[in-house]
Amino acid sequence: MKSLVVYYSRTGNTQIIAEEIAKRLKGKVEKIIDKKNRNGFLNFLKAGRDGFLKKSTETQKHTNNPYDFDLLIIGTPVWAGKITPAIRVYLNQLKKDKLKHIAFLCTKSSGRTNKVFSEMEDITKEPVAVLDVNEKEIKNKSYKKKIEEFLYKIKQEISY
Repeated sequence: MKSLVVYYSRTGNTQIIAEEIAKRLKGKVEKIIDKKNRNGFLNFLKAGRDGFLKKSTETQKHTNNPYDFDLLIIGTPVWAGKITPAIRVYLNQLKKDKLKHIAFLCTKSSGRTNKVFSEMEDITKEPVAVLDVNEKEIKNKSYKKKIEEFLYKIKQEISY
Protein backbone atom coordinates (compact mmCIF):
# COMPACT_ATOMS: atom_id res chain seq x y z
CA MET A 1 0.00 0.00 0.00
CA LYS A 2 1.47 3.32 -1.08
CA SER A 3 0.82 5.99 1.52
CA LEU A 4 1.40 9.73 1.71
CA VAL A 5 1.27 11.72 4.94
CA VAL A 6 0.68 15.42 4.31
CA TYR A 7 0.82 17.81 7.23
CA TYR A 8 1.19 21.39 8.38
CA SER A 9 3.04 22.12 11.62
CA ARG A 10 3.81 25.48 13.20
CA THR A 11 5.46 24.22 16.40
CA GLY A 12 6.67 20.78 15.30
CA ASN A 13 4.06 18.71 17.18
CA THR A 14 2.12 17.66 14.10
CA GLN A 15 5.41 16.99 12.33
CA ILE A 16 6.47 14.52 15.04
CA ILE A 17 3.26 12.52 14.67
CA ALA A 18 3.17 12.72 10.85
CA GLU A 19 6.76 11.54 10.48
CA GLU A 20 6.24 8.68 12.92
CA ILE A 21 3.19 7.49 10.97
CA ALA A 22 4.99 7.77 7.62
CA LYS A 23 7.95 5.84 9.03
CA ARG A 24 5.73 3.02 10.31
CA LEU A 25 3.87 2.81 7.00
CA LYS A 26 7.10 3.11 5.00
CA GLY A 27 5.33 5.91 3.18
CA LYS A 28 6.17 9.36 1.92
CA VAL A 29 5.77 12.48 3.97
CA GLU A 30 5.18 16.02 2.75
CA LYS A 31 5.13 19.19 4.79
CA ILE A 32 2.78 21.93 3.65
CA ILE A 33 4.56 25.28 3.83
CA ASP A 34 2.44 28.33 4.60
CA LYS A 35 3.96 31.40 2.95
CA LYS A 36 2.51 33.59 5.71
CA ASN A 37 4.81 34.17 8.70
CA ARG A 38 3.32 32.24 11.63
CA ASN A 39 6.31 32.55 14.01
CA GLY A 40 6.31 34.45 17.29
CA PHE A 41 3.58 35.24 19.80
CA LEU A 42 1.79 37.95 17.81
CA ASN A 43 1.72 35.75 14.70
CA PHE A 44 0.51 32.86 16.90
CA LEU A 45 -2.50 34.99 17.88
CA LYS A 46 -3.09 35.98 14.26
CA ALA A 47 -2.84 32.31 13.24
CA GLY A 48 -5.56 31.39 15.72
CA ARG A 49 -7.74 34.18 14.35
CA ASP A 50 -7.11 33.05 10.76
CA GLY A 51 -8.02 29.48 11.69
CA PHE A 52 -11.18 30.53 13.53
CA LEU A 53 -12.31 32.76 10.65
CA LYS A 54 -11.53 29.99 8.12
CA LYS A 55 -9.20 32.31 6.24
CA SER A 56 -7.25 31.16 3.25
CA THR A 57 -3.50 31.43 2.77
CA GLU A 58 -0.89 30.86 0.11
CA THR A 59 1.23 27.72 0.30
CA GLN A 60 4.30 26.50 -1.52
CA LYS A 61 3.76 24.10 -4.41
CA HIS A 62 3.29 20.47 -3.42
CA THR A 63 5.78 17.84 -4.52
CA ASN A 64 3.60 14.71 -4.38
CA ASN A 65 0.45 13.91 -6.32
CA PRO A 66 -2.05 12.59 -3.72
CA TYR A 67 -3.88 10.55 -6.37
CA ASP A 68 -0.79 8.38 -6.87
CA PHE A 69 -1.26 6.87 -3.40
CA ASP A 70 -3.60 4.25 -1.96
CA LEU A 71 -3.83 6.14 1.32
CA LEU A 72 -3.62 9.87 2.00
CA ILE A 73 -3.25 10.92 5.64
CA ILE A 74 -3.70 14.60 6.34
CA GLY A 75 -2.43 16.17 9.55
CA THR A 76 -3.22 19.54 11.06
CA PRO A 77 -2.89 21.27 14.39
CA VAL A 78 -6.16 22.61 15.78
CA TRP A 79 -6.27 26.41 15.82
CA ALA A 80 -9.17 27.96 17.74
CA GLY A 81 -11.15 24.77 17.19
CA LYS A 82 -10.59 24.81 13.42
CA ILE A 83 -8.36 23.45 10.64
CA THR A 84 -5.27 25.53 9.87
CA PRO A 85 -5.53 27.77 6.79
CA ALA A 86 -2.71 25.86 5.03
CA ILE A 87 -4.49 22.51 5.39
CA ARG A 88 -7.83 24.08 4.46
CA VAL A 89 -6.26 25.24 1.18
CA TYR A 90 -4.80 21.76 0.58
CA LEU A 91 -8.12 20.03 1.30
CA ASN A 92 -10.04 22.38 -0.98
CA GLN A 93 -7.68 21.58 -3.85
CA LEU A 94 -8.36 17.85 -3.63
CA LYS A 95 -10.70 16.11 -6.04
CA LYS A 96 -12.40 13.79 -3.57
CA ASP A 97 -13.67 11.41 -6.24
CA LYS A 98 -10.06 10.68 -7.23
CA LEU A 99 -8.92 9.80 -3.68
CA LYS A 100 -8.71 6.11 -2.84
CA HIS A 101 -8.59 6.25 0.97
CA ILE A 102 -8.10 9.10 3.39
CA ALA A 103 -7.37 9.40 7.13
CA PHE A 104 -6.97 12.41 9.38
CA LEU A 105 -4.76 13.36 12.27
CA CYS A 106 -4.96 16.38 14.54
CA THR A 107 -2.72 17.70 17.26
CA LYS A 108 -4.06 20.03 19.90
CA SER A 109 -3.25 21.66 23.19
CA SER A 110 -6.64 20.69 24.62
CA GLY A 111 -10.29 20.33 23.71
CA ARG A 112 -12.14 18.14 21.27
CA THR A 113 -11.43 17.45 17.62
CA ASN A 114 -14.83 16.13 16.51
CA LYS A 115 -15.73 19.36 14.70
CA VAL A 116 -12.32 19.52 13.03
CA PHE A 117 -12.61 15.95 11.74
CA SER A 118 -16.19 16.61 10.63
CA GLU A 119 -15.11 19.70 8.71
CA MET A 120 -12.24 17.82 7.06
CA GLU A 121 -14.68 15.08 6.03
CA ASP A 122 -17.16 17.63 4.66
CA ILE A 123 -14.43 19.03 2.41
CA THR A 124 -13.09 15.66 1.27
CA LYS A 125 -14.70 12.32 2.12
CA GLU A 126 -15.24 9.94 5.01
CA PRO A 127 -11.93 8.90 6.58
CA VAL A 128 -11.00 5.29 7.26
CA ALA A 129 -9.52 6.41 10.59
CA VAL A 130 -8.86 9.50 12.69
CA LEU A 131 -6.19 10.25 15.27
CA ASP A 132 -6.01 13.07 17.75
CA VAL A 133 -3.01 13.65 19.97
CA ASN A 134 -2.67 16.34 22.60
CA GLU A 135 0.41 18.32 23.49
CA LYS A 136 0.91 16.47 26.78
CA GLU A 137 0.98 13.10 24.99
CA ILE A 138 3.60 14.44 22.59
CA LYS A 139 5.79 15.83 25.37
CA ASN A 140 5.74 12.58 27.38
CA LYS A 141 5.78 10.38 24.23
CA SER A 142 2.65 8.49 25.25
CA TYR A 143 1.19 8.95 21.74
CA LYS A 144 2.79 5.78 20.36
CA LYS A 145 -0.06 3.51 21.48
CA LYS A 146 -2.56 5.84 19.80
CA ILE A 147 -0.57 5.63 16.56
CA GLU A 148 -0.60 1.82 16.76
CA GLU A 149 -4.40 1.84 17.19
CA PHE A 150 -4.79 4.32 14.32
CA LEU A 151 -2.68 2.18 11.98
CA TYR A 152 -4.51 -0.98 13.06
CA LYS A 153 -7.84 0.67 12.20
CA ILE A 154 -6.50 1.70 8.79
CA LYS A 155 -5.32 -1.84 8.07
CA GLN A 156 -8.72 -3.22 9.09
CA GLU A 157 -10.53 -0.78 6.78
CA ILE A 158 -8.26 -1.12 3.75
CA SER A 159 -7.65 -4.49 2.17
CA TYR A 160 -4.27 -4.76 0.52
